[in-house]
Amino acid sequence: MPSKIEASGEGKFICQKRLNGLVLRVVYQEYLDRILVITAYPGKRSRYEKD
Repeated sequence: MPSKIEASGEGKFICQKRLNGLVLRVVYQEYLDRILVITAYPGKRSRYEKD
């Protein structure tokens, strides 16, 4: 389960999950019959988490 989901505009969403000291971010778009993953990338926690 993602720890955070945020709207990105144009019907896209970004979900985020902590993974080995980084965060894994996945950009996706939902349709009636499927979910389209646009990209997935690791990022630094300090950039994407404010706690």
